[in-house]
Parts: sequence; C-alpha cells; structure tokens
Amino acid sequence: MALIALLGAAMVAALYQVSRPMIEQRRDLAAERRLLDLLPPSLYDNRPLQAPVVLPADARLGTSGTEPAYLAMRDGQPSAVLLPVHAKGYEGPIHLLVAIAPDGRLLASKALAQQETPGLAALDEAGPRHWMRQLAGQRIEDGPAAWTLRTDGGEIDAIAGATITSRAVLQAIEGALMFFDAERATLLEPRP
Repeated sequence: MALIALLGAAMVAALYQVSRPMIEQRRDLAAERRLLDLLPPSLYDNRPLQAPVVLPADARLGTSGTEPAYLAMRDGQPSAVLLPVHAKGYEGPIHLLVAIAPDGRLLASKALAQQETPGLAALDEAGPRHWMRQLAGQRIEDGPAAWTLRTDGGEIDAIAGATITSRAVLQAIEGALMFFDAERATLLEPRP
C-alpha cells in the first residue's frame, strides 16, 4: 500500500514538473491579454510586455515609484504606448492603464484595480456604455473643456453619483496624456 502511495506521489510530482512551463506560459499569456485587451490585435505584431520601459516616479502619472510602460509596434513602427496611471478616488486608489497613439490621441483606458463603490462607480464595467469610452480619441490639444466634467463647465459626463471618482479618473488620464506629450520621443523609441 505504501509503495502504491509513493508511486502515486512520484507520478504527480513528475507530471507537475513536466506541465509547469506550460502552466507558467498560459499564466503569462492570460496576464498579457488582460493588459493588452485595450488594443485591437491588428494594432500590434510584437509582444509589448516582453520589453517594458521603466518609468521614474512622476506626478503626472500619479506614481510614487518606478512603473513599467509598454510600446506596441506594427511592422516595426510604434503604434501605441501603454502607460500606468494612478488616481485618488473617493474610496481609495484607482490604478488605470491608458493606451495612447503616437500622435497623442487617447485610444482607450481601463481600470486595473479600484475600490470605488460597486455599481455606483463601476470603472471596470465592460461594454459599449462604459464610462471611459467617451474619452477615446481625445488629445490634450482639445482644450480644457474636453478634460472637464459637465458639472464643472466642461464636456464630459460624470458617472452618475460618482463625481469625485469621475473627476479623479479624468484628471489622471489627462496627466498621462501630458506625460506622453512631454516624453514622446523616449516612449516611442523602439526597443530590442
């Protein structure tokens, strides 16, 4: 009986050792898909997460330490930069990822982590009515109204019942676009 248990344990250990690289690869691909789902697959043909650009702490990004940014390429040309952004929401920190085109236009944005009231400030809600979708296509050059909530005299609708959260996210994304404009040459430099 002990011999059968020992053989069973050995087989499980061997199976784990054989399958571990495949499990790790699938875990990495799932993490990559989670970050890259901001970009349509037709926009890049490289593996942006394989060569991160380490960014120093910067108030425009709301970061207090180094953070990775990623460069998406298509046919050897930069097609998008993914920047991490942090905001101070009503309930706590909000961690965002924004995709910016080489011309400085916001492609997309999403919340990676947040603690806002569920259902009230649903920043991670997917679908065509997602609040942050209204920001896609905008640039810093569009002027202050393009980066201000309607309740503050601007053009952007706030999340119903979540003005503080809406304002914080809007300012964070605007800060990311300002950072991109200032650091464009460095961020768009192809990496090996």
